Amino acid sequence: MTPRASQGRGRAAAAAVIVALLLSSCSSGPRKDAREDAGGVVPSGPAPPSSSASPGTETTPSVTPAQGASAGPSGSGETQNPGGGGALAPGGKVQGVTAEEITVAYYWNDRTRSSPYLHGAGAAGANLDEDQAFRAWIEYINRHRKGGATFMGFPFNLHGRRLKPVVVDVGSSADTQSAALNRIATEVKPFAAIAAHGSISTYFCPTLASKGIFNIATYDLDFDLYRKTSGWCLPAYASFNAQVDAMERYLSHRVAPSRYQGTSGPAPRRFGLLYAEYPGLADAMRTVVRRFERAGVRFAAKASVSADLATAAQQAGNVVGRFRNAGVNTVVIPDAGSPMSFTPTAQSQAYTPDYVVWPCSGQDQPAQVRLYNASQWARATGLTCYNREFMLDLTLDQEARETEWYARFKSVSSDEPPAQTPLIYSAILPLLVGVTGAGRDLSPASFRAGLSGFAPYRYGANVGRTSDGRGMLLSIEGDEHATLGDFTILRWSGTAQRKGSSFTGTYVFPEDGRRYGRRDAYR
Repeated sequence: MTPRASQGRGRAAAAAVIVALLLSSCSSGPRKDAREDAGGVVPSGPAPPSSSASPGTETTPSVTPAQGASAGPSGSGETQNPGGGGALAPGGKVQGVTAEEITVAYYWNDRTRSSPYLHGAGAAGANLDEDQAFRAWIEYINRHRKGGATFMGFPFNLHGRRLKPVVVDVGSSADTQSAALNRIATEVKPFAAIAAHGSISTYFCPTLASKGIFNIATYDLDFDLYRKTSGWCLPAYASFNAQVDAMERYLSHRVAPSRYQGTSGPAPRRFGLLYAEYPGLADAMRTVVRRFERAGVRFAAKASVSADLATAAQQAGNVVGRFRNAGVNTVVIPDAGSPMSFTPTAQSQAYTPDYVVWPCSGQDQPAQVRLYNASQWARATGLTCYNREFMLDLTLDQEARETEWYARFKSVSSDEPPAQTPLIYSAILPLLVGVTGAGRDLSPASFRAGLSGFAPYRYGANVGRTSDGRGMLLSIEGDEHATLGDFTILRWSGTAQRKGSSFTGTYVFPEDGRRYGRRDAYR
């Protein structure tokens, strides 16, 4: 799938999505209607990318599967470590690595800071400069490159090297995205590239993988990402495999047996599935539907909308009408963008379903929820891979200023951290784990071995490494090499407020942050 330019308000709106995705950076193209199939989800997605284009269409770079990648069966949950081959520069040297430096590219959309959606969310003027946050973290790492410090609780060592940062603005059009991808792949040629959040990482992953560049913290929307890319793309936060494992059990154990509480009294749950057409997600949803229905979670209606916000907004009314006619009272959405169009449309049509929060999608962070209809999201309960102290908002509050990541940032900068700083912090962690574990002889194979040698531990943003069972489980060593390995239940409260926050409404944790493994029962 190839990035394409968004249009109108959708382009500017998507740029504002801090947590989950740069939605309009890579839209799936306009469609007249959302589609639904009674036997399975059959969205109308874009054509596969090509290096050539028909007359009158935009040409973007070819995005092909990673060399040596094997698609295999989706959703098996049995990922395997790929081979240890790697990209070598002329003379047999490892690409992006010299005796003194490791080149790391960070790519993002600098126009995030000017989106009109932030004004609607009450956060105009918020500091959203990811360039600033990334460079501050690189400064912190380089100051402690010889060891003696921790990063998200992990004691790191660059073994005599420094990190060389290169920041690339991808823009929001097909041309700028193509140019950015080409620059990273053919000019910068880093050892690794990072995008701390956003579907842009999903689109860039195959090309970067084919060039032997690690794509750290990929927005994971399909099964077996690490294996399918021959070990070049690492999932951000919890892997899609783990998300589905957890949601299958949560929905079947907790949600399906409960009753929908509507104005006409309690009613059995009738589920609806909605998702945006990102690369890989349509095929993944077919597997998800089969698995969920085998577990007793049946869908009365299923629909997809465009990944482009402007187009999705036009389709939302049709989806709301379809869900209402099918008697859907509980909506499941695996991405963070679809609720931006669905919730305001549902509210305007007096349709009030419950929502199930999908973990690690971005829905489970307050910053993203600010872009949804507040009255609708007051009925949202579900899972998150984060914990109480790792909640991100559009502006920093007192609770954020009491975290260990805030103290580390301030040790190298007198400026106030941008809002996305903790996401960038966690996105960099796998890079440091692999480099530290590889030792001085850094190569793709030794980097992967370093990931596999990681010893899991729990992390709390307020204290760092912790023995408290409510801390997030960092488990990069697994076959999927995803950063986070467990989940907790959360619920949106329209009246709760974080300490020192200017916003009303945040997530609360009804079980005091109790953690569940991906295959634990929710009994």
